[in-house]
Order: sequence, then structure tokens, then C-alpha cells
Amino acid sequence: MERDPIRVLLIEDDRVDAAHVRRTLRDDPGGFQLRWVSTLQEGLDYLGKGETDLVLLDLNLPDSRGLDTVVRLCERAPGLPIVVLTVAIELRVALGSLQAGAHDFLLKDELAIPSVLTRAIRYAIERQRIGYEQRRLEERVAQAEKMASLGVLAAGVAVGFNRLLGTILEEADDAMEMVDESRDPQRLRRRLTSVHQAALRAARMAEQLRQFAATGGARAQHVNLSEFVTETSGFLDSIAGDGVEISYDLIAATPIVLAGRIQLHEILTSLVTNACEAVGDRRGQVTISTGLRQVNRKLLARAHGSPEPDEGLYAFLQVRDDGSGIPSEDLNRIFDPFFTTKFAGRGLGLAAVLGVLRELRAVVLVESRPQEGSSFTVLFPSVTLAQRAQGPSQSAQ
Repeated sequence: MERDPIRVLLIEDDRVDAAHVRRTLRDDPGGFQLRWVSTLQEGLDYLGKGETDLVLLDLNLPDSRGLDTVVRLCERAPGLPIVVLTVAIELRVALGSLQAGAHDFLLKDELAIPSVLTRAIRYAIERQRIGYEQRRLEERVAQAEKMASLGVLAAGVAVGFNRLLGTILEEADDAMEMVDESRDPQRLRRRLTSVHQAALRAARMAEQLRQFAATGGARAQHVNLSEFVTETSGFLDSIAGDGVEISYDLIAATPIVLAGRIQLHEILTSLVTNACEAVGDRRGQVTISTGLRQVNRKLLARAHGSPEPDEGLYAFLQVRDDGSGIPSEDLNRIFDPFFTTKFAGRGLGLAAVLGVLRELRAVVLVESRPQEGSSFTVLFPSVTLAQRAQGPSQSAQ
């Protein structure tokens, strides 16, 4: 099957160099289609036609010089393969052009060597294709993690809904009996008020699930952990039910972290759900704390999450329970997908949390003893650490 020729745009003001390129590509049996212009503006205008597979670019043109030439070209055609043409004395500038967005560079002394020029063109196009496939794969992984996160939150919502619906049905049954017997109007009012409040709480839970499904809520922003926990407390109380008391130890001066509110909601929901299940059917307590902690490498070595966390100041979110604890042989397996010591069908919660922590460059420290309870301490880089690690492109909206 005959392949279409590779469409090359040459932006070069030196006629001799342009002739070398034209002769080399014309004689290559692989097939090239060359368009030559002598100024950057002519090249930018031609790119608007969408008929270019790769650009051979001289850095020093009549209307543009140096790295600015690469930057302007990348702004007009992001992702288009660019091979910079340079001379030996401009080697440092050529290396800088790779950081500016070029895919490769080629010394002009090598233009007359057919194999060197054509190989550089094909390699640049292949690198672009590999980069495109990598981005597609990353998008698919991100979507898979989002769906896993949705499942975690949905599980928490389902627990809360079951409890609230049980309250609604029980109170409504009692209220209907009172209506039939036409007695104790004050008690009837209390029953109906309880039904009304439970229905409102269920509606709020449904709204939070709807917000989670909306893509906009995943954007990173500056969040105060203590304020976030306070806003989510009603939802968490619904998950806990009547047998578990949730207490809060929140520090007002907790530093700001850079995270999506949906991501924080998932982490908190998963940890509280696990804590409540550890308490079981008996009465127990779950404590949620926030604060500030200076973290060193020794502590980070014991944590799970980001593979390369930095030492420094971290904001922490801790969920502690007085439940059954985790056996020592299971501590290293609790973040494995589908691992669970509970009933069948669970096990995705902590694995999904670990994926979120890696995305946020955060870690979690787990401490537990059988019959003495467990604590999960999530350490979020303070805004300074997070911005340094993620770069300006991840700054808050």
C-alpha cells in the first residue's frame, strides 16, 4: 500500500541551505512534499492551511531570532513536530529550543547527508505520535480513576441513604399509626419533623453526588482543610449512623492545600466509612483532626502515596477510630485493589484513595493495633510545597 508523502514546511532564509534540504528530500524514496518559505510570518500563515506534518525551522530569520522563533511557532501549532536547524556555535541555543517545544535539532553541516536529515524528520514525527498515544493513555487512566472515585463516593452515599431511608420509613409508620388513633399531636409533630429532616439530609447527599459527577468540581483550588471538614460534617454524620459518634478536633490555622474539593471529599468519605466499619455494630467513636506537621524523610519512608514526597511543612487530616484495628500482617495490603477483611464486594475504597494521593503528591501514614483502633493521617503538602512540585500550570483556578 502506497503511503502519503510527509508534508514538510521549511522555514529558512538561506537559499543554499534550502537547496540542500530540497535536494535531499527529493532524492529520498520514502516520499516527501516540501514547502519552502523564508520568513517566520510566511510560515505561520501557511500553517493556517493545516497542510503540514513537520516543520524544519531556522532559528535566525529576518523577522524572528533565537528561542522566540520556536515559542511563536509552538503557540500557532501546538504539538506539531519541529526540527530546529542550527550551526555548531548555536548548540546551546538549540538545546534550549527543545525545552521551548521543539522535538529535535540538526546541525546545518549535516543537511547534505540524506540519511541524517530524513531520519531526524521521521524520528520527530514518531516522537509526536508516541507523545499523543501517551497523553491518550493518561486520559484513559484519569477517567478510570475518576470512575473508581465515583464508586467510592457512591458507596458512601448508599450507606447514608440506607440509614436515612430507614429513619424516614420508621418515623412515617409511627406517624400514620398516630393519625389513625388521633392521639398525641405533639408526638406526631416530632415524628413528621424527623421525617422532614431526614429527607432534607438525603437531598443534600444527592446534591453532593451530582456535584462530584460534574467535571468542573475536580479542578485544583486553595482549600482550608478545617473549613472543608466542617462543611462536610453533616454528610459524614449520615454515614456514621446512630452507633458511632464523630468528634472533631479542627485547627483554625491549618495551612491551605492545593487540591480538588471532590478529591478531598473522596479521601474523607473513604476513611470515615472504613473507620465506622471498623467500629462495627457496637458503640464507638471516630475522631477527625486537622493540623500542621513538620515532616522528615524518616517519617515519609513509612507512608503510602506519592512516590517522591519532599520534606517540609505539611497540613494533615487524620481519621482515628477505636474499632477492631488492623492485624499486622494486613497493614501492607490494605491499599491493594479488592483487598478487604470485610464482606465481599468491598475493597476499592483505600486503593482509590491511594490513586488520589499520588495525584496530589500527598501521603498517608497508617498506625493500628488489634483491638485498639486505627488512625489514618493524610499529609498534604502546604501550598508552597505543592506549587513547587506541580509547577505553575497546576495553580489554583
